[in-house]
Amino acid sequence: MAEELFISIKVVKRGSAKGKVLGETQAANINKPLKRALAKAYKWDEDLMNTQDRDQYLFQNNLSRRYVQRILKFNCISPKIKKMIIDGTFPQDILLQDLIYKELPLMWKEQEMQILGKERN
Repeated sequence: MAEELFISIKVVKRGSAKGKVLGETQAANINKPLKRALAKAYKWDEDLMNTQDRDQYLFQNNLSRRYVQRILKFNCISPKIKKMIIDGTFPQDILLQDLIYKELPLMWKEQEMQILGKERN
């Protein structure tokens, strides 16, 4: 069974290049701070695994150890929640601060229940 997905785009000509702009409804639903935190978590995890001196890496990139630890928690978040963040279907009332300062369970089903609530699953 094939699924169809329609995304409204608007082609905007700027100078000599054409660019695609997501429709307003699609762009409005994306929680940019959460999406950025997810990307940072993957990048920092990869960088920290490949560096010899982690303290030097943090110093060079002007990062605090505590902040990096909080953002790295996004690597352990449920794949369902990650997909919702990337797709823009994650609830807009849940903020980045709600996730990084909260103690999250290790089990994905428990994470989903705690973050999304029973009525949202």
